[in-house]
Amino acid sequence: QAAPVTSWDAGTAHLAVPASYAREGHIFLDVGNVYSAYPQMLHSVFAFIFSEDGESGVLLASWLLCAFAAASVGVLGRRVNGDIAGEVAAALFATSPIFAAQAGTVAIDVPFVGFVAAALTSVVAWNQTSVTRYLVIAGVIAGAACGIRHTGYLVVMFIGIWIAFDALDSRVRPVITFAVSAFLAS
Repeated sequence: QAAPVTSWDAGTAHLAVPASYAREGHIFLDVGNVYSAYPQMLHSVFAFIFSEDGESGVLLASWLLCAFAAASVGVLGRRVNGDIAGEVAAALFATSPIFAAQAGTVAIDVPFVGFVAAALTSVVAWNQTSVTRYLVIAGVIAGAACGIRHTGYLVVMFIGIWIAFDALDSRVRPVITFAVSAFLAS
């Protein structure tokens, strides 16, 4: 049996809101909890898991999302500067105070970093290979990040600008591919 979640963030937002959804059987705007107006992707996942497995299941899912974030940072580092850079990046990220604080509770910030790092990795892969499917993957992942935090829209915008500058000789096709994928995923 896992220890109960006692962090303020989880207690007021990331676990309390999904628990309310699970009790009510649907997503709703809770006027008493401003976090119910946040993007709902992870809250919906947490609500489903909470309804099936309770708090322990949500803790495990959150921990796995944090592990995904560390792996995403490592893969990005490896893609940009080789194996050692990837290992160092993952190790530094996994030992950071924010990772330690959020890996043991229900949280969205570290999983958000995982989605952003995965989207960036896909753009770097496109940049290195010119394979269009990497832009589609980047768009889907960045669009999904919009379902975790409002700042995901900034990520989509900045990645779109990066692709636009990187693809000046290709006109607008890569930008449109990324933008449509991000829009459909968000």
